[in-house]
Amino acid sequence: MIAFGGLVRGVYCVTGHRGGGPADDTTTVLLQFASGVTGTIFCSVATATNFSFGVYGTCGAAEVSGPALAHFRFVPASLALPAAPGIAPPDEVADCTGFDMLCAELVEFARCIRERRAFPVAAADVLHGMEVFDAAVESAASGRVVELAYKL
Repeated sequence: MIAFGGLVRGVYCVTGHRGGGPADDTTTVLLQFASGVTGTIFCSVATATNFSFGVYGTCGAAEVSGPALAHFRFVPASLALPAAPGIAPPDEVADCTGFDMLCAELVEFARCIRERRAFPVAAADVLHGMEVFDAAVESAASGRVVELAYKL
């Protein structure tokens, strides 16, 4: 999400115990980015497995989904009110079955090491991501928004 929204300035995390196991099984993380964009991360082991990443903007919504994140869907925003209820621009869908995003990321990481070149994700973004993760843990424990110090 940092690649899309930029630096995170605030994190609010809520966890819950919904199933029968011994630990919290549902987590919701709300992110406020320095740019003003907001983001939500939700995960639960108490319900059906679902893998999805969506981005919503003024021009439409895009989503990658599936265990390997191989399904892509773009829904363009309507430029005018629909002529009838339920009428909206058609989705654009691409199915990249056989593509494994995690494998592609690991292969690129290994190539960067072998070829002594920088990984496409900057180290500063990785460190900021860890800062966000730590803030989520702190927020879940305190029940409060955790503000992050960031540099613009």
